[in-house]
Order: sequence, then C-alpha cells, then structure tokens
Amino acid sequence: KSLPSPIQPVLDCSKQLLELLENAVRKRVISSSKANIGILFSGGIDSSVLAALADKCLKPEVEIDLINVSFDQSSHSGLHDFNTPDRQTSIAALEELNPNRKWNLILVNITREELHYMRTQHISHLIYPLNTVLDDSIGCALWFAARGNGILYSTGTAYESQCKVLLVGMGADEQLCGYSRHRTKYQKTGWNGLILEIDNDFKHLSSRNLGRDDRCISDHHREARFPYLDEDVIHYLNSLPMWRKADLTQPRGQGEKYLLREVATILGCPKIAGIPKRAIQFGSRIAKLSGSAGGKEGGNDLCDRLILHEKL
Repeated sequence: KSLPSPIQPVLDCSKQLLELLENAVRKRVISSSKANIGILFSGGIDSSVLAALADKCLKPEVEIDLINVSFDQSSHSGLHDFNTPDRQTSIAALEELNPNRKWNLILVNITREELHYMRTQHISHLIYPLNTVLDDSIGCALWFAARGNGILYSTGTAYESQCKVLLVGMGADEQLCGYSRHRTKYQKTGWNGLILEIDNDFKHLSSRNLGRDDRCISDHHREARFPYLDEDVIHYLNSLPMWRKADLTQPRGQGEKYLLREVATILGCPKIAGIPKRAIQFGSRIAKLSGSAGGKEGGNDLCDRLILHEKL
C-alpha cells in the first residue's frame, strides 16, 4: 500500500492510452451514411469514452446508435418504471458528447413478463453452459440491449437499430481495477494481492465472459467488437505498473480506472470522468427484477432460472 500514487506521470500515460484507444476504435468502425455503428451505452465511463472516440473516428454525417437497456423496477402491477440508474446516466452522458453528431439514444425497456418469456424460450440456450446468477443477469441484459429495439430518446418514437457492429466496453474493468472487489482486495492485501487478482481476472476473461457475451450479441446478427481488448492497448496497459492505472487510495468514482478517467477528461467529458463503476446487472435493475439484488442470491450461486430450464 506504500507504493507511490499516480500523480505527475499520469497525464503522459493517459495521452498515450487515448491515442491507442482511438486507433483501436478506428480499426473497428465502418464509415457510412447510415447508422451502421452502435454502442452498448450505460453512460458509464467505459461506454462513454468509446462513444467520444467513435465520434472522432467517423465522418460527421454518420449517425451512431447508443443503446441503453432498463428493466422494469416497479413493484406495482400494471405500472412500469424504467428510470433506472443506467437510464439516468445515459441521458446525462449524452449531454457531454458532441452536439453536432446525430446520436440515436435508444431506450430499451423490458418488462418482467418479457424477461421471463425470452429467458425461458431462448436466452438460456445462449448462456449455456454457464449457469450462475451473474451469467443470467448479464446474458439477459446483453441480449435485450443488442436486440436494439426500443424508443428514441429524442422523439419518443419506436426505433430499431440497423447497426451491424456493436462497440462494447468489456475488458476495461479487468485491466484498470474497475470492480469493487478490486478495492477490497487492495485494502486487504495491498498492491501485490491486487496485481494477482487482476492477472487472474484477465486470464479467465475469455472463458468466463467473452464467449457468453458474444453468443448473446451475435444472436441478433450484430458483431461485437472490443476496443479495450485491442492488442496494442493490452500491451501498453501491461507495461504500466498497477499504481499508474488505478489509485485506490482515492474515493469510489475517482480511484478505480483512474487512467481512463483522465482520458475522459482530455476528451472533454469531466462529468463522465466522475461516474462511479456500476455493474450492468445493478445499473439496468435486472438484478432487482430477477430477485438477485438485496442479498437474496449471490452472483456465483447456481441460477435456478437457468438450471430448471436445462432439465426440461
């Protein structure tokens, strides 16, 4: 814990990371007069940085779809409430993006009934062979988001994304200490323990997350692309000591993914740079709708909703 915090050298590191991420996004987007590019958009720092970089890489006339998914958090029958934390941050983050770009913020609203039906009939097959509560929540959230069928925030009219490429933010948390357990590990074991935790996360990323995520997204005939997992980005981040990438002596919303927050600030998004990490299952409220919030289920517990379906 006594190792130096990232103070003076951070600006140079963040500029280098910005350049590498911009190149990574540029390689993964296709310029077109139509909205062929979409971004899974919570309004958090990972997806917002991708949006700001896509804006820099695409021609001014190209529309970009920002897809935000929310699950009904109302406890009253017949009433719906989709004003989730991720919905609020997506609208707030949109205000910091280039106002001259045509952004299609798509509000995807999912009811309890639709979630139950599509999970049972279809999504569980895509999540398989994974079968935990976390797999259920993330897999379902990604599937509904990637479908891209919702309401345009700007007009309130129905809209279905026609994008063929989806930029997604996977890989940022695993490399930049984005999860709350990373802070806990640091507090208990210091930098050395955190380094081992990050190394383990990244080694298991493909088998633990990416296969599931790719199946749920590509089911809609869209290709998921992962700029944070670009080889040059990975190589550069691996070359930096951990305390250059995160400063977990700082409060939540500042210390985790510290280097990426500096990138967001350089891009002209200071409010986005201060948004704390919020996992998709909590920000979209699917965990609440599924009953896995509030300590009722653990993320690594076997999910009865998936297990029962496997036995049918």
